[in-house]
Amino acid sequence: MPVSRGRAGVRLTSLLVIILVSSTAGAWYFGGQATEATTTAKQVVSLTSGNVQKVTLQATGQAVTFERNADGKMAPTSPIATPTAAPAPVGLVTTPVLPPVQIDTGARIESYLTQLHDLTIDRVLVKTPGEGAEYGLDKPVLVATISPKSGAPVTISFGSGNPQGNAVYVRRDPPGDIVLVSRYTIDEFLKFAQSITPANP
Repeated sequence: MPVSRGRAGVRLTSLLVIILVSSTAGAWYFGGQATEATTTAKQVVSLTSGNVQKVTLQATGQAVTFERNADGKMAPTSPIATPTAAPAPVGLVTTPVLPPVQIDTGARIESYLTQLHDLTIDRVLVKTPGEGAEYGLDKPVLVATISPKSGAPVTISFGSGNPQGNAVYVRRDPPGDIVLVSRYTIDEFLKFAQSITPANP
């Protein structure tokens, strides 16, 4: 029995709608996957702060380790040296002398881990492992070893700044490459890591 033109038209329209919806859904899904993969590839550290169990910061020849305790908070595994007290004033005092500020180092570490997670790569300079002496990575100013709650640790070494002074050379291990990142994002973190020292080195 021949199919009427009206019925054939309805079937053709329905088929086109199904194809269009499927194509749109597929593009959205794979596009989202591609965006997520691209974002992860640009991150210096893909670990979020909450997934980190332990962090060791090694600067100025000394190492300080922070580990997540039973309360879920980051805390130093050994005492950290307190800031040096200001000398007693002599003579006429015109301004009050404030005591050294006691910093909650665990909370600061959590904040800096979030900054590292949000830090993106400006440019990949070296894709294969190497010494990186020309980038100041043979004697890094800071080596941060980040251990997740499960899985292998990641070591991030911070070298010298670029000639323009607006970026820092960084080596990630793994994968062992050398990348360039914005200095302004991590400047406070580098200063903090270089300022804390063990109470009994």
